[in-house]
Amino acid sequence: MSAPASLPPDCPAIHVAFTPLADENLFHWVQVGAEELGVPCRKVAVSVPGGDDAVAHAYAAAESSRLRIGVAVGRSEVVLHELHMPAGLPVLRFRMDGQHEQRCRLMGSNAARMVMHLPFRFPGEEPDIPVPEWLQEVMAATNGNGHHSPAAVPEPAEHAAPDDDLSPAEIAGIVGLVTRRLLERGIGA
Repeated sequence: MSAPASLPPDCPAIHVAFTPLADENLFHWVQVGAEELGVPCRKVAVSVPGGDDAVAHAYAAAESSRLRIGVAVGRSEVVLHELHMPAGLPVLRFRMDGQHEQRCRLMGSNAARMVMHLPFRFPGEEPDIPVPEWLQEVMAATNGNGHHSPAAVPEPAEHAAPDDDLSPAEIAGIVGLVTRRLLERGIGA
């Protein structure tokens, strides 16, 4: 198992696994969905017989998580599992349908919603909140590990004022993410 350097190894987190041919870059989108609600994610490597079964990968990820919740990203689907469910019966299963980033973000959000005992969201139920361009640039600059060079992170002042582009929920999500990152680094509290 591997974890981003900024996430302490003993920190409870949603575990995210990938089938062998899945795009591991989609971890960032699962992470964005979960962290919008303040729940951390950790990318993990699991050993599953049969190789490309996303349901088995999600269950193995749940087994390794202190939160008992796992997500698996496959080539054509993303799966949410919880350790109390039978291994072959995941909690949620979404086909990618060409919307890989949106589906992974939604499943990350649903994994966090499960931790927080909130109702799930489903594709097509409501439009996904777009990730502001400057936040996408920050995510790309940090490559999901929380480390970056200051020059790689754009200044928010270069873009429209937050009041013009962001909803209160988006602002709260960003504040929660920043606060959690600072606490993980021992700054504050």
